Amino acid sequence: MKQKLFTTLALAILSTSIHSCTTKTKLDDPTTKPIKTFTGQMQCLWDESKQANPKCFLDIDNGKVYDVATAQAHASEIDLIWVECSGGILVCSPTEYLNYPGWAPSNSTNFVNSILLSGWNVTNPTRIDYLPAHTVANYNAISNEPTLLSMVGDNFNSSTIQWSFMDASTVSFNRVFFVETSTGGVKKKGFIHFTSGQTGLGNFVNFEIKIQQ
Repeated sequence: MKQKLFTTLALAILSTSIHSCTTKTKLDDPTTKPIKTFTGQMQCLWDESKQANPKCFLDIDNGKVYDVATAQAHASEIDLIWVECSGGILVCSPTEYLNYPGWAPSNSTNFVNSILLSGWNVTNPTRIDYLPAHTVANYNAISNEPTLLSMVGDNFNSSTIQWSFMDASTVSFNRVFFVETSTGGVKKKGFIHFTSGQTGLGNFVNFEIKIQQ
């Protein structure tokens, strides 16, 4: 009787051990490592006489959009600004916007970079870039971290670009932009796809984001 009980306990322990190892292997499997996805809408910073409080600041890591009035309180979280400048309509990092005096809305005073970001304790140097080879179909195929990093490839490893043209046209709506956040020194790679919206200055775009956990 004791021998039978011992054998039964041994088998139960062995079964639990095998199940535990199998579960751990499945959880550690990089092919199932998830990504974060978000959707939202943002506005172009353009003309303060026509825009009371545009929502033009984006936190890529959680998909949140901030307006001019609340952006400073979330400076450390904000990764991108969508803004009309003398050189065109751009989506750029806060660092990039602050460092280039010529990059300011042509019809505004308080939206000028040195004034708009004057009280920010942090400006994040978010990387953003565009390659024609990165299509919407490629973006739609991203389902986990390995497929995301496969799309990144080696194309952006040496890139330091922190801005790209995004003119709220149907052309831009067919583009997918590579992004890399650096909030708090933690780098995360991902892509943002501006999907649709109302074209023209001061209007809005809808976006989708896929980014590392």
